[in-house]
Amino acid sequence: MTTLTLPARNRLLSDAPLLTRTAAILLLLSLVLTLALLMDPRTFEAEPLWLKPLKFSTALALYCLTLAWAARFLPTALRQARWFNIYTAVVVACIAAEQIWVTGAAAAGLRSHYNDAQPLLIAVYPMMGIAAVILTSATAVWGWHIRRHAWTEIERAVAWSFLATCALTVPIAMTLSNAPAPGVGLPPFGWTLQPGDLRPAHFLATHAMQAVPLAALALAQLIRLPYGTGATLTAGWSALTLAAAAYGLGWL
Repeated sequence: MTTLTLPARNRLLSDAPLLTRTAAILLLLSLVLTLALLMDPRTFEAEPLWLKPLKFSTALALYCLTLAWAARFLPTALRQARWFNIYTAVVVACIAAEQIWVTGAAAAGLRSHYNDAQPLLIAVYPMMGIAAVILTSATAVWGWHIRRHAWTEIERAVAWSFLATCALTVPIAMTLSNAPAPGVGLPPFGWTLQPGDLRPAHFLATHAMQAVPLAALALAQLIRLPYGTGATLTAGWSALTLAAAAYGLGWL
């Protein structure tokens, strides 16, 4: 049975030091980008210049922290395995590449996604797509191994939601990468909320890994979770995500 006796910060550093430190760097970058956003009035395509890098740094920091938190449910032998640590380092390298790409494009006043004008960014775009798939695959690796060793319904909720995050995010993101969203988006996320915009579905897909465990933890404060709660919550969130994707594709 997993114990939760160590203070949160020490537990994160103990279970997933690289991911925890990466999250700290990204949060610091988010602070810098927030200051840039407040001090620099420039815009790009009707959006504040530094808003997109800020969204990425915040989302990637949350991603790293969620993986670091969930690492406590992984077997100690796995966390100490050489292949697992190499794989984690590759995931972190892909996270760094994504952030550098988006921030660098913003600093140059260029479009990072759907850029068909700058040869360098045209060449980099598919490479960043591969990096995105690799970093997202961590949810499948975590989910598979947590599911194999799950003791509690909370752990099963984490496992199923992580697996769903990968299964939902990759195809939705691949579809979105080939179809820029139409029109000017609405604050704060920039969604258009009209057919053709898959960003709401992408948001739901990527945040299954936080939403489902949080829902399970909240329910556990009220009732004793019956077996299958994690799978049921994941199925419900997945259905909502698929409905948003169907709407974004114009099927609804």
